Amino acid sequence: MNLFTTVKVMECKHPVHRFKYKKSSALLENLLKRWGYGDLCDSFDIDIRSSIPVGKGFAGSTADLCGVYISLLKLFNRKYDIAEVIEEFIKIEPTDSIIFREMTLFDYKEGKNHEQLGPYMKFYIL
Repeated sequence: MNLFTTVKVMECKHPVHRFKYKKSSALLENLLKRWGYGDLCDSFDIDIRSSIPVGKGFAGSTADLCGVYISLLKLFNRKYDIAEVIEEFIKIEPTDSIIFREMTLFDYKEGKNHEQLGPYMKFYIL
């Protein structure tokens, strides 16, 4: 499968697109407030392009949230913080375990427990 999401978060005076993405927009606002930049909430727009089917259980909305998070980290020169990711993503929706770098058992509804199992398996499909 070659499914992916591309997310752009950009500064602008009149955001138009971000309101199509309620969950991603909520994450943007929550993070800016958390980081002390709440006054900048109206200064950013979001553009999401995804080949992941919506509503099919492929974690498309979690991929969108990850894209927004990584974009904001780059914009504000911050470091990835898995505790922050868990806390903020769970506020928005039950979150898939794709947020972890390794295969992980994860309480996707409350985010209280997670246990790393090791690297993701490599496999080839012919």
